[in-house]
Amino acid sequence: MESAPRRGKAVRPALAVLSALAVGGSARDALPGAVAVELVHDFTLLHDDVIDGDALRRHRPAAWAVFGTSAAVLAGDALLVAAMRTVSDVPCRSAAAVAELVGVLRELVEEQSDDVAFEEAPTVSVQQYLRMAGGKTGSLMGCACVW
Repeated sequence: MESAPRRGKAVRPALAVLSALAVGGSARDALPGAVAVELVHDFTLLHDDVIDGDALRRHRPAAWAVFGTSAAVLAGDALLVAAMRTVSDVPCRSAAAVAELVGVLRELVEEQSDDVAFEEAPTVSVQQYLRMAGGKTGSLMGCACVW
């Protein structure tokens, strides 16, 4: 018996839509933000697998393991460009949305850098780890809620 394929949970796009609804907005208005945060999330997964050398993602071969490192990095880059294009194409919000996303991307890169450095560090405090994890995971979830 074959099990159903595992799919992503779409937590970030759901947060974008639910946050908009919670403050009286519409799901339609939240859609560009929902799409952008999911694209950024997928970009980070592609790059993270390459950086960490993880050959599996959700029990399946990682993109870089199937298509090569260069293809996986370029696919991640394309997702990032698509995310930026998605938010910049919303006339009434583009400047604020782009600024928010750029701030989150800066935090993601900083915390990914810390994650890599922690692998070689003799010790990592709980506080350092929580800051790094919060920056990598929490920042994008927070961004989803801001849209």
